[in-house]
Amino acid sequence: MPQGLQTFNENGIILLDTSTRVSFILGTLRVSATGTLRDSRLLDGIPFYMIAPPDTGVSNLMPVNPTVEINGDTISYFVVAGWFSRPFRLIYGIR
Repeated sequence: MPQGLQTFNENGIILLDTSTRVSFILGTLRVSATGTLRDSRLLDGIPFYMIAPPDTGVSNLMPVNPTVEINGDTISYFVVAGWFSRPFRLIYGIR
C-alpha cells in the first residue's frame, strides 16, 4: 500500500497527492516601465509568470507586447509603451 498524503473528491477520484505539483505565488508587482526584480526563491522550483490586466476597469488598455524573461533568480520585464498603455500586474511564482 502506497504511503503519503492523498485528497479525494466525493466520487473517490484523487484530486491531490504527494506527487502532484502545486504552484506557489511568490509575489506580484505593478509594472509601468522596463525593469528587473531579483527573488532567490525562484531557484527553489520551476519559475512561471502571469500578466494580469490593469486595475483601470478597461480590459483592452494593455501595454503593447510586454515581454518577460526569467533567468535564475532574476525576472526582467520589458514594456513597449504606446499611447493607450496602462500599468499591468506581473504575478510570479514557482511550481
